[in-house]
Amino acid sequence: MALKMTYREVNGVSVVALDGRIVLGEESNALREKVKSLIAEGKKKIVLNMDNVTFIDSAGLGTLVAAHHSVKTQGASLRLCHLGSKFLGSAADHQIADRLRCIQQRSRSRRQLLERRRSISVQARWQAPHTLVLCV
Repeated sequence: MALKMTYREVNGVSVVALDGRIVLGEESNALREKVKSLIAEGKKKIVLNMDNVTFIDSAGLGTLVAAHHSVKTQGASLRLCHLGSKFLGSAADHQIADRLRCIQQRSRSRRQLLERRRSISVQARWQAPHTLVLCV
């Protein structure tokens, strides 16, 4: 199953919604090329929406880390949002969680979390430059 990517611009932030699996082969190569093309276009703030990512293997994790380093060297920032517990567990298993700056939003219920996300603009969520932020 190919990784589907939907691009949109929100308040000067490039948001790429991912749908499918990030695994060794065509999928991770397509993601790598998408990030490279955004940097080539001069985009400085990139968000990867991981809400519909169903599976990530070790090559996919490596692709995300490599994308982060690539973006950082170009003076831009990369963020990941809507991560699930499976992704965070996989990142911990592969000992890359220390390389990624994680932000965990605590909420009493999923409904409150969704309402909070709707009320905060993408621009307001932006933190320090040159960091990879994981929003769960």
